Order: sequence, then structure tokens, then C-alpha cells
Amino acid sequence: MHRLRDAGKFIVLFAALWAVGASLFIFLIPQTITIESATPVPDGTGIGERFTEQQSWYQAQGLWGSLVLVLFAGFYLLAYRSALKANYTALALMSLVGIALTIITGFSIGLFYFPAAAGLLLGMLLMVFTRNVPPHSQTSNGM
Repeated sequence: MHRLRDAGKFIVLFAALWAVGASLFIFLIPQTITIESATPVPDGTGIGERFTEQQSWYQAQGLWGSLVLVLFAGFYLLAYRSALKANYTALALMSLVGIALTIITGFSIGLFYFPAAAGLLLGMLLMVFTRNVPPHSQTSNGM
């Protein structure tokens, strides 16, 4: 059972590293932005223009969007710290919040963080269900 607890910590570490990697990936990979505009003319028709350009995450989302990526990565790093300190209440709460954040941001960046949220939940479950098991269970065979 002690191995399951260690496996849980490892999975939470993997989730934290995945979240940091996802934040870096989103921040560094350019996004394709399509802009459409229409200009009305007096005869009732319009002239439409459409162009596409590549923008960085910072150009598209600004400072607030970049801060969100830092907060997501920091959240999962804090969850790993809770796992190391065996703070199971905080870890359980953070895993639920991680799932909720992934669902809420599912149409934008949430998909990138889904493996981290799932890993955090799985790691938390392994750690919580093995928390009362002594580190080394000794059996005596009567000799």
C-alpha cells in the first residue's frame, strides 16, 4: 500500500509538470487569428474583408491571459506541494477545483489541462485511500 501512496505522489508530480508544460505550450505557440469586417455601401450591399494572421498568446490575450496561464501552472505546483506534505484535505479540494476549472475553460485552454486534472484526481485518490495504511505492514508467521 505504501507503493500506491508513492505512485499517487508521482502521478500528482506528473500532473504538475503537465500543467507547466501546457502553460508554456499555449504561451509560446502562435495562434491563427481570423478577422472579418464588413463595410456598408449606400446601395444596401456591403464589402467584406477577411484576413488571417499569426499572433502570440500575449498579443491575442494580453497580460491578463498570460497571468491565467501562470495561475493554472502555479495551482498544480501547489497541489504537488500539498501532496508532499500529505495535506489530503487540501489535495482533495484542489483536485475538485482542478476538474471544475478544466470543465469551465473546456472550450479554450481546458483541453490542454485535462490530463493534469485527471492525473491530480487519480493521484489524490491513491493517496487518500492509502493514508491510514502503515508504511511497512509486518506479518508474523508464528516462528
